[in-house]
Amino acid sequence: MEKEYGKLNVPWGDVLRFRRGNVDLPGNGAPSQLGAIRTVGVSAFKDGKVEGDTVTFNITADFGGNAMTIKYTGKINGNEIKLKSEAGENTFDWTAKKQ
Repeated sequence: MEKEYGKLNVPWGDVLRFRRGNVDLPGNGAPSQLGAIRTVGVSAFKDGKVEGDTVTFNITADFGGNAMTIKYTGKINGNEIKLKSEAGENTFDWTAKKQ
């Protein structure tokens, strides 16, 4: 994150993007006709670290007034990061690619 954006506390919409044709919108919400409906409010990245090819950070998500910390760990490999997120007992695998 720091190498690409110059800091670790990058706004979520600067990182997560919805792209369709010539439309490029932040992933933190868009009009419903584009299929990107805001359902979760998220904080800036917290406790972010990059050590070698490993990146870790946390966000706090607000699900209708219920806050939950989501922990991310990932491995940087070229133009992509393979991430695992942990929220409570749930884990999800993600791949972020630089375009």
